[in-house]
Amino acid sequence: MIEFLIENGADINAKNKNGMTILQVAALTNNYDAAEFLILHSKKIITKGNFGETIAFVDEQDNEGKTALHYAVQYNSFDTAKLLILNGANINIKTNNGITPLLVAIHQNSFEIAEILLSNGANINDKEIHGYSSLHFAVSLEDVDKAKYLLMHNIDINAKIILVYLLLIMHILKR
Repeated sequence: MIEFLIENGADINAKNKNGMTILQVAALTNNYDAAEFLILHSKKIITKGNFGETIAFVDEQDNEGKTALHYAVQYNSFDTAKLLILNGANINIKTNNGITPLLVAIHQNSFEIAEILLSNGANINDKEIHGYSSLHFAVSLEDVDKAKYLLMHNIDINAKIILVYLLLIMHILKR
């Protein structure tokens, strides 16, 4: 259906009221075939941002700043996430709240996706707008497996906010 609509003039860059593109919806619904078709078709299209800058089709952001990669990771769509990465998705792109695809992967326990993000250069030490990293979330949830995974990948254990939370949790556990 997507192919039919696009071949008959549907705007591949159209967004819904939440600012989502059809590629983001394909990632959200784990529709790999639709995502693949859209990416292949989009290679003919140059997308312009609000200031006239060229934006990769795969990096279009919705009203919250999420990209198709954020949605693929959020819904554990490994194949779609891999497709997006192989087609140039910015793996360190942040939402309006500073959330990267890697932060989403760690939060969702999507270690397979986290691994592909890290192997393609994702910054393990990225923090969201309040300064929290993946390790902060792992520590605050007392999730030893996440913490071990992150430490195995050389996350900064000395990040200021991490130490504060670690001390707080240790204090609470002593009660």
